[in-house]
Amino acid sequence: MTEPEDTAEDGILALRQVAWTEVADDWDVDALDDAAPELSGADDPDPEDPAGPSNDDQPPGESGYQVVRIPRSMRSRLVLPQGCPVTPLGVLDDKYFYLDRIGQLRRVSAEKHGQNTLKSLFGDTAYLLLNWPRAKQTDDGTWEATGWRPEECGSALMDSCMRKGVFDPDERVRGAGAWTGAAGELIIHFGKGLGVWPADGGPVQWFEPCEIGDWIYPTRPIMPLPAKADTAIGAGAEVLSYFRSWNWGRPDVDPQLLLGWLVAAFLGASLKWHPLYWSVGDRGSGKSTLLLMIYCLLGKFMLKIENASSAYIYQKVGRDSRAVGIDEAEPDEESSRQKQQLELARAAASGASIGRGGADGTPVEFTQRAPWLFCSINMPPLNGADLSRIAVGALGLLEEFTPPEGATVPPEENEAVMARVMAPLGRRLLRQIVDGWGRFPAVLKAYRQAMKEAGHGGRGADLFGTQLACAHLVLSDAMPTEQELRMWGERLKASELAELSNDLATNKACLLHLQSSLLDAKKGGQSYTVGYWVTKLVENLSNPAEAVDSAAKDVRDILRAHGLDVRPAPAPKGEKPPLHPPLYLWVANRHQGVARIFDGSAWKTRSGAAGPWTRQIATLPGALANVSFFVDGAQDKAVLVPIHYCQESPPDGGQDDASVAGGSPAPSPVAHTQAVEASHRSATDTAFADRAMTPDPFSLSEDF
Repeated sequence: MTEPEDTAEDGILALRQVAWTEVADDWDVDALDDAAPELSGADDPDPEDPAGPSNDDQPPGESGYQVVRIPRSMRSRLVLPQGCPVTPLGVLDDKYFYLDRIGQLRRVSAEKHGQNTLKSLFGDTAYLLLNWPRAKQTDDGTWEATGWRPEECGSALMDSCMRKGVFDPDERVRGAGAWTGAAGELIIHFGKGLGVWPADGGPVQWFEPCEIGDWIYPTRPIMPLPAKADTAIGAGAEVLSYFRSWNWGRPDVDPQLLLGWLVAAFLGASLKWHPLYWSVGDRGSGKSTLLLMIYCLLGKFMLKIENASSAYIYQKVGRDSRAVGIDEAEPDEESSRQKQQLELARAAASGASIGRGGADGTPVEFTQRAPWLFCSINMPPLNGADLSRIAVGALGLLEEFTPPEGATVPPEENEAVMARVMAPLGRRLLRQIVDGWGRFPAVLKAYRQAMKEAGHGGRGADLFGTQLACAHLVLSDAMPTEQELRMWGERLKASELAELSNDLATNKACLLHLQSSLLDAKKGGQSYTVGYWVTKLVENLSNPAEAVDSAAKDVRDILRAHGLDVRPAPAPKGEKPPLHPPLYLWVANRHQGVARIFDGSAWKTRSGAAGPWTRQIATLPGALANVSFFVDGAQDKAVLVPIHYCQESPPDGGQDDASVAGGSPAPSPVAHTQAVEASHRSATDTAFADRAMTPDPFSLSEDF
């Protein structure tokens, strides 16, 4: 039976007139001390609950409002007691964040603040019974606990989170591993404790998992602690002697770089750049033993992975700063697993974030800030962006290999045996790292500068400079000498480095793809590349009186059928072209022939759109963009590439100074924006004003 409408309206009006008392943070203060005398009497006993009386029978106050009284005993349960073992952190949407009794980060949705969740947070039922009791009075007048009130406990926790404000764990939480503080100090979270080493070399400070500055450091699994200082001497040199026992392709470089990677793995997120290392070797080269040794040295500072998805990796790493080791990282064209792993590794190198959509509609952000190590027989095909982030160590077979003098052969490939030797050595190495942290920034600066002087760009200087500085940190207590810096500059000269031998600028890689692509036209039943036909046409234009190849078709028609041509750039209006104008390779922007050449590559396009190749090859020095190109009855735009890029032994930078076809200096920049319609029927008129004085560069011999 429903209430009459007027009665319901009276009830709503009465609720609106209730004067609520505000609950203070200090639960020892009675908020009703200053209330009217008739409202501040003693609390009536409640036989069912000693927490306080029912307030339904309170008389109206002087203003006619119903005053809802909150007894002192109940108010004490609406705020958290002092020394509460659960720490509220804040709220984000309907999610509330806490550090539980043992310091773990916990996320609890609003509707989940029930009895079992709260018991899990506090981990102490006695504490809940003492602070949020549910009791009854016995026959002899005493009170006994019959349980506790989860609704009051949950309300107190949620209210405290609201008072803390918005809390985003992606911006406030740091897990296990190494980090840096606001003053440059090294902070290592060992799971159940934090060590802080000041940048000025002051004494270390130790904390339990807590909030330091703007960051929360929750409890995590226990990580290995540094050894005592008097045992750490020589640890770096000892690890290097083990690494030298493998058959490296560069025995004077690869072990040192791997040692630097190992130190960087300990330092994790405290570094600006997190180097990637790839160990490549056939079966019998000792890759598995090497990875096992590194894993035993690092302990839980490294996550060892084999046959795992990228989702598993970033969920396993979480907000920790731990290195990742991938064993058997063989290329697999039928699976995207390695591609996704490389995506994570690429982001980890610079500490970039990767976003994913959550199953509940909540975005998930993953930021990994620690080095990665790959081991495989073969490396996958990598682009320049990936190659510039990876140091590669090639391993030869160990059969009939004699380690160099001073090298130490590691224990057998048994994890228990290896860990017994390497775990203490890893802790000694860690002690060397933390003790030398104060001088690391200066060491890193010196090696980065040495790499730049050796021809490296910023990324190469970060990669190799960081590894060399990390290795130096545990091999020497002094700053690197000029002689050492020059020596490593020579050993890792960018122009001779194996890691960068296949690294090609994107614009040159795009042009190479074009030049090395086969065209449909055949000569003697065999297809030839764009570069072949371009060379043939350039030879004919350079020797117009000679027949270059009597069996060839009209080369120019072949190229134009694919949206390509070789000719000079159009001369600016009102200017007479030079006697020997430089030649350019004309590449149409939208021609379907060019689109077919780039189909399936990184520069493929969609129908009707200008191809991505136009933007890439237009960045080549001396190239001209947006030049009108009338080809096969269609008007288009083209990018003009100086012909020396298509010739054998092109000059380094710029064009050749020799005044020959394809080798003259580039024309005035005015031609860059000149929009002159050119076709194979009017090319001579466009490029040369006086045909009587200048031979037609496009007149092909009868046999060509």
